Amino acid sequence: MREPSGSVPEPDGGPGSVPEPGGREPGGVLDSRPERRGLNRLVRTGWRRASRPQPAAPAGPAAPAGPAAPAGPAAPAGPAAPAGPVARVTPLRLRVELVPKTSWYGDLRELLDEETWERISSEVAERAGGRCEICAGRGPRHRPIECHELWRYDDRVRVQALERVVALCPDCHTVQHMGFANLHGGGTQARAHLARINGWSLARTDAHIAEAFRLWAQRNQGPWILDMEGLRPYLPAAEYARVARRAAIPPRSRP
Repeated sequence: MREPSGSVPEPDGGPGSVPEPGGREPGGVLDSRPERRGLNRLVRTGWRRASRPQPAAPAGPAAPAGPAAPAGPAAPAGPAAPAGPVARVTPLRLRVELVPKTSWYGDLRELLDEETWERISSEVAERAGGRCEICAGRGPRHRPIECHELWRYDDRVRVQALERVVALCPDCHTVQHMGFANLHGGGTQARAHLARINGWSLARTDAHIAEAFRLWAQRNQGPWILDMEGLRPYLPAAEYARVARRAAIPPRSRP
């Protein structure tokens, strides 16, 4: 079919294409280039195609970060807050602790003069804040806190060692000496206090008291060696040495 007059045939490249310079028409007689084969024949050399946006290349893995710069010197810390009172690692528990008969008259009251004992008692009570170290209670105004010697018994070698002196209210102190309380009519009150502080039933309380008296009878069978190392923090070195020598003498043989 002939083109309408006045129209100019468009090149193969479509509207807007420009013929090759020199009047060579692709595929014409004057075109000496070899015939394109395969996919090449679909793309004519010398014809400009509209540029297509190329997809961006995928980003590769990030380069490993180099070693961090060493931190500068830390700012000097401010003054530390004043330390509070050191808490006891193992809190005291209310128990019946009966001193063997063979160690009677071997307590600190017998080994120290009255002035030294009063000084130690005041220091212990002040360190405890004027409160019982077991129940945090206090006794009457004239006797709010009493001092008690805490002993540890090694039944294998029969050594009775002083651990420390503790501050107790009169009720907790009476429980520690249940035998003395029974002799002076305070056993029932001491039993009730022991049950209340520990949250025990009366049956469990009676079982504990019975076991304490059984162990006491067993420990009454022979003498005990006194270890007064726990007294060292309370006395000057020379005075401690004097008391330790006195403690090594059996109570009935002391001058």
